[in-house]
Amino acid sequence: MPKIKELIDFEEIKDVIDIDSDLESDDAKKNIEKDYVISKGLKQNIIDSAVDISKSKHKSVQIIGGYGSGKSHLLGWLVSLFENQELVGDITDEEVKAKYNELLNRDFAVVQFELQPGVSALSDFFFDRIEQQLKEKYGIEVSVRDTTKAVDFKKDIKDIIDKIKEKDPKTGFVVVIDEISDFLKQKTKQQINRDMQFLRILGQVSQSTDFLFIGSMQENVFTNPRYIDEAESFGRTYERFDIVTISREDIKSVISKRVSKKNAAQRNHIDELLSNYKKSFLPINSDPDSYIDLFPIHPYVLDIFTELPYFEKRGVIQFTMERVREILDYDFPQFITYDNVFDEINAKHT
Repeated sequence: MPKIKELIDFEEIKDVIDIDSDLESDDAKKNIEKDYVISKGLKQNIIDSAVDISKSKHKSVQIIGGYGSGKSHLLGWLVSLFENQELVGDITDEEVKAKYNELLNRDFAVVQFELQPGVSALSDFFFDRIEQQLKEKYGIEVSVRDTTKAVDFKKDIKDIIDKIKEKDPKTGFVVVIDEISDFLKQKTKQQINRDMQFLRILGQVSQSTDFLFIGSMQENVFTNPRYIDEAESFGRTYERFDIVTISREDIKSVISKRVSKKNAAQRNHIDELLSNYKKSFLPINSDPDSYIDLFPIHPYVLDIFTELPYFEKRGVIQFTMERVREILDYDFPQFITYDNVFDEINAKHT
């Protein structure tokens, strides 16, 4: 029987990236562009982003996805394109490439950062990172807000946009923030409401200016029952954003096209090998493509993994990489089955 490594093109990938440190070089950005898997579920959202960024007014976006689901990769993919349009040629999906090639035709000042848990106001992080990165990356100096005067965040942001456009009126302004939900979890109700009000302001400013805000959360705090007392405030903020959710199917697409990638010959060989089991295991008959796409991972493994709250800080992509690596030298038949999920939990608590 063939070995597992002969039936797949196994690839080690980085399941979580840091948008602060992993986008520092041109090579790193290029690798993100050419390696990022555009799933069917996210494809239209990504095309919509190209359409939106080509306009002079925008709709802010929140990307929702669990730990290790690829939301930071998506942020990094967008940041890399906005900063360097030459990378459009490295986009792997031809339809998406054509759309970005058509619409991404101007410069952007891009500020990106990952939030760290703490009591500081989101607005403090926001303006501090803007002041720092605009100077470092673009030589644009923006004046520090006058804290002795009444707070007017909308005016402050519009003044920054005007400063960015002094050299070239076509230049757009993009701010990308990762890990917003973790940042909010540490806060008191009063602090959460304060930060949510600021998020609402960012959404409002996007709708009336050439400023696009993109954020990411591990959970959708706008609809989480935990924040029922803040429901009214969250509801007003929610209306200002387009919500992009990274689904289980999107994660399966990444695993099948990166971790356990297969060429046509390998797929046919796996199909032949699985034919001996179709009479005994009827699900293979009903959904053969899933079993071939994800082989040697049983599709139900991913369903179980993503449903268990235990794995909130454990990425499913990382889990599958480690498990597949362990069986590469095994002969067929060898599968990563859902009892591996129990083994993972048991290993950490014995």
